Amino acid sequence: MCSLNLMQGFIFLVITSTVSPGRFGNRNVSSTSGRHGNRNVSRCDALHSLCHYPYECLCFYRLKFGPMSSTWYHYSSFTDDCIPGAERFNCNGFPTKTECQRRCNFSRPSQRRKKLN
Repeated sequence: MCSLNLMQGFIFLVITSTVSPGRFGNRNVSSTSGRHGNRNVSRCDALHSLCHYPYECLCFYRLKFGPMSSTWYHYSSFTDDCIPGAERFNCNGFPTKTECQRRCNFSRPSQRRKKLN
């Protein structure tokens, strides 16, 4: 489980570090706590910004943007699936697994490849 969290955190940092400041759609709002060290973490805050899918599906699911709920789902790039447990005000948090799969459709091409084989 620790390696899963580490991998998701690493993927999130790689993606957010490649985003150039000032580009349209990027918010230059600094993180409220400063513990994440990346100003683009605030893009994952569903309460104060607009979530752009499917890109915000790559937000780390535990950024303390609200209460953690075991009945909500988050997209995991490690497993390429929607997994129970998400924060309610995180862009990578969904009330149902169906909503998560609909918004985070990264797995659709891989499912097509599996059907062809």
